[in-house]
Amino acid sequence: KACKQFEAMYKKYAQEAVHAYVEFTIILKKEGATGFSLGAQTKSDEKGLEIVSIEQGVVDNWNKGNPDKRTEQVCQGNQIVAVDGFRGTGALLLEKFESASKSVKVTVRKAGGAMAFEEFEAKLEKVGKELGANTSSDDEGLTIAKVHAGGILDAWNQGSPQNRAGVKVADGHMIVSVDGQEGKGHELLKMLE
Repeated sequence: KACKQFEAMYKKYAQEAVHAYVEFTIILKKEGATGFSLGAQTKSDEKGLEIVSIEQGVVDNWNKGNPDKRTEQVCQGNQIVAVDGFRGTGALLLEKFESASKSVKVTVRKAGGAMAFEEFEAKLEKVGKELGANTSSDDEGLTIAKVHAGGILDAWNQGSPQNRAGVKVADGHMIVSVDGQEGKGHELLKMLE
C-alpha cells in the first residue's frame, strides 16, 4: 500500500466565527413598480448570497427608508444567509426570495470586526484512504464543509495528541497549505490526492 504523509495547515476561525460576524434580520417589502427585485448584484456560494453592489430595488429602498437603523444597513460585502428563516445555498436563497409575494424576512451577516483566526498544523497519513470531507474551493484555500467518519481527517481527529487539547479539524475550517505550499483551493485539493 502506498503511504504518503503530508502536512496541512488549517485556518480555524475563533469561536467558530461567532465573534467575527454579526447577523441582523430585516423585512423587505414589495413596493410599486420596482416589483420584488433584490436590486443588488450578488455572488452565490454554498453559504449564501454575497452583496457585490447595490442598485435600485428593495434593498436600496430598505436602506433609504431606514436611515436611523445604521447598524442594519445592507452594504457591499454583506451576505444574505437566510430568507424567511430558510438557510441554504445562494441559489436556493435567491429562488426563495424571488418566489415571495408581498414581503420577505431576510437575515444578513456582516463582519463584526477584524476576522479572528488561528492556524494549526496537522500531520496526516494517507494510507489508501480519502480525505473524508465535503469541501469547497476558492482563492484563499479549501474550506471544509463537512468532515465524514472514516476518512483521513476523522482519523487525525480521533488519534491526534492535539485533539486532547481540543484541537480538531472541523466543519468550516480552511486548509491553507499542504506540505508547506500555499495555493488556491483546487490546487491544494490536487496536492492532497
